Amino acid sequence: MTDWINTDFGALVDAWSRTWAYGSADGVRLANRLLDSCGHVMAVISTADATGFRQRIRQVVLGISNEPLVAEWDRRMKKVATARRELAEYMRSETGRPAAELFSLPEPTPSGETALG
Repeated sequence: MTDWINTDFGALVDAWSRTWAYGSADGVRLANRLLDSCGHVMAVISTADATGFRQRIRQVVLGISNEPLVAEWDRRMKKVATARRELAEYMRSETGRPAAELFSLPEPTPSGETALG
């Protein structure tokens, strides 16, 4: 798990550091909020990982629901998405880039598929 965290969080921490170095006070605040939100998601993942493989198998066999954990992960991921969108919108306005619909999906083709498959 450590390699995965280092690989994925490395880019995030690099971007965070660059925002600290070059961003405005509002940009830094929004970047801090995004990184904090990511940490909360990691806490949910760590909780799930700490239960161990055997315990998760036992829960499945006994029919113990993991829905509360999934719901908490979903709730925290929505906060990450919101923080990410707010930072992106702010940075776009700071750099003079036009606004964009950041959560838009590709238009479906006539067959109903999206361009991404």
